[in-house]
This record gives sequence, C-alpha cells and structure tokens, in this order.
Amino acid sequence: MKINLAIFTAIAATLIFISCKSNKIDYEVTSQQIYKEFQDNEVAATAKYKDKKIRVTGTLISFDRILGTNYCYIGSPGDFIGEVSCAMSEEFSSQAGNYTKGQQMYIEGTCTGVSITGVVQLQ
Repeated sequence: MKINLAIFTAIAATLIFISCKSNKIDYEVTSQQIYKEFQDNEVAATAKYKDKKIRVTGTLISFDRILGTNYCYIGSPGDFIGEVSCAMSEEFSSQAGNYTKGQQMYIEGTCTGVSITGVVQLQ
C-alpha cells in the first residue's frame, strides 16, 4: 500500500509541475509600460508580445460586454490612454461583481496586438 501511495504522489506532483509549467507568464508589465512600448514601436512590441502570456497590472477602469464577449479594461484612472483590454473567461466574468472601479488589479492573457483605437488587447 505504501508503494501505491508513493507512486500516486509522484504522478500527482509531476502533473502539477507540468500544469504550472504550461501556465507560465512570459512577461509581467504595467498597463502604462506595455502601452508605451506599442506607441513607441508597434512592430517591435508586436514581435515581443504577440502570442505571449502576459500579466498586466493596472487600475480597473471598466467591465464591458461587446458582441457577447465580456471584457475587462485596466489602465490609469481618468486616462483612456494606456488602456489594456482582456476578453474574460466565463469563470472570471461571474466574479466581476467582486471588483470595483479604481481598484488595483492584474489581468492575464495572451497578447493579440493593439486595436485601431490604440488599446492593447489580451485574449
């Protein structure tokens, strides 16, 4: 029985390690930092961040629903310049009521680039 428990523990530890490894964050930045990089050189920023998992810290500006998708916007309070949007999972959408505008938070997602309006987008 002790051998079976040891094997189970080893397998579980391996699965947790693989899961954590696959969910690694490639970059951690503030909303202002990533926005500035895209404004300074969109080509270089796209090459650096596109399809990378990013954690962006900022101030919660709003939650919106656009064409059936829920989005979270973070940036600087009172300043629409420097916003980062992230399409929210259903799990996070159900928790949106726990957050208030102006609260410091972070969002994580895969960068898809910058919109025509200059908002950095995560998926």
